[in-house]
Amino acid sequence: MNKTTYTILVACLLFIMTSCKEKSTAVEPEQNAQNNTTLTYPPLPLVDYRNIVEQVDYIDYIFHTLPFAVSQEDKPSITTKLSGILIEEANIIDCPPLGRMMLHADGEIIYEAEVYYDGNGCNYYIFYIDNKPTYSAGMSNYTKTFYQNLLNSAAQQ
Repeated sequence: MNKTTYTILVACLLFIMTSCKEKSTAVEPEQNAQNNTTLTYPPLPLVDYRNIVEQVDYIDYIFHTLPFAVSQEDKPSITTKLSGILIEEANIIDCPPLGRMMLHADGEIIYEAEVYYDGNGCNYYIFYIDNKPTYSAGMSNYTKTFYQNLLNSAAQQ
């Protein structure tokens, strides 16, 4: 192998090694940034909220740790519960979900939301579209009281 070929080979190897090293260091900050960020979801769009209010005729609450479930089918109760969904980006904190809220219209589930409430500052909804977390929503004080009463009832059983 002559000196020129050897020099070109070494230069190519150095170039490849430098390129690989630059790629790996460029990915690390992105991964670290992802690990340090808080999850956020945009607020439930007004058009979706209007659809919920106009169409929902039945609500199911399935709780992950409570010894009961709740269903509502009378329109005044449904309207009251739905008015407690605040159309704002939720303050998402790390807490386990209390349960799942399924909103029905004419026998079909048209929206689902994971309910986050623990009585200690965790109080929001994450709405799912196509089984993916998509939107967030806050809770009114009335709604927080509703979930706190459920927790209190479960504690007494």
